[in-house]
Amino acid sequence: KPYTPDDFGEGLFSCCASSTGVTTIVIGEQVPEIYPYMFNGCGMETIEIPAHISKIGNGAFSKCTNLTSITIPATVKYAGSDAFYDTYSLKSIIIEDSDEPLQLGNSYGGLVNTIQRGAFYFSPLTNIYLGRDIDYIDYDDDSFSPSTWDEGVFASKHYDDGNLETTLTIGNKVTSLLKWMFCGVRLREVTIPANVKNIAD
Repeated sequence: KPYTPDDFGEGLFSCCASSTGVTTIVIGEQVPEIYPYMFNGCGMETIEIPAHISKIGNGAFSKCTNLTSITIPATVKYAGSDAFYDTYSLKSIIIEDSDEPLQLGNSYGGLVNTIQRGAFYFSPLTNIYLGRDIDYIDYDDDSFSPSTWDEGVFASKHYDDGNLETTLTIGNKVTSLLKWMFCGVRLREVTIPANVKNIAD
């Protein structure tokens, strides 16, 4: 079969050998989506995803080890599996308010370890803003549902050293908290707004 970016071990603009690569990225209006593995291995600390972007492909920001924060605009409807794999400096994730859910993939933990984990398993998140509902995608309900991960979508037992605490804010567009969504996230307190109608297992 033809080569695809995930065969390369690095993204279009990256240099995985040095773990730095491109450090400043500006995405123009003519770019409709962030393609699979596009920025895999880039060295930026932050990136602005414009409001016209509709999709974040598989592995798009994987191995961006300097990335500390990211905001997913309301226009983004899909963030694929491994999109944030091995972003082990990522501390802040903002998922902007929207009436439409965000379809969110998981992390496969690399090519050797294929056990599926939450999308942010390798990220020591200290700040989460959830502005809309989440739909899980790209896993088999019987074999790889979040209940088998021993952690939630936003958790990272990889960093379970007893010191990591996370601030969680739930926006007024969120109507449902899914199964095991925050399992393993160390929260000191959280306010669940009145718009949340369902809290799952």
